[in-house]
Amino acid sequence: MSQVPAQGAAAPQSKDELTQLIQLAATGHHPLFHREWIHESFSSGTRLSFARATRIVEEGLKRLERHSSWERKQTALAAFSESERKVFIQSFFKMVEYKTLDQLKELH
Repeated sequence: MSQVPAQGAAAPQSKDELTQLIQLAATGHHPLFHREWIHESFSSGTRLSFARATRIVEEGLKRLERHSSWERKQTALAAFSESERKVFIQSFFKMVEYKTLDQLKELH
């Protein structure tokens, strides 16, 4: 069964929110991002270290944490400047990639 949050469902307000977002993204669900934002974010070849990506995502999520639903968080993310949003999305997917590869190592 899919773990996609229901429309209008409250987003978690704990430190596990990032873990949940990463797990959803690993299965192809992106409740915070419009598809266009994702495509736009990867049009440039910016390289990020995992440490920098983690810091950027944590700072971005702090700005979004006061909002209770995914829709409100998405609206708040739309208020980020275009460059902030692109770097946030690139950083988030860097974390997803790292966590996915880390889990694959554990399977072997």
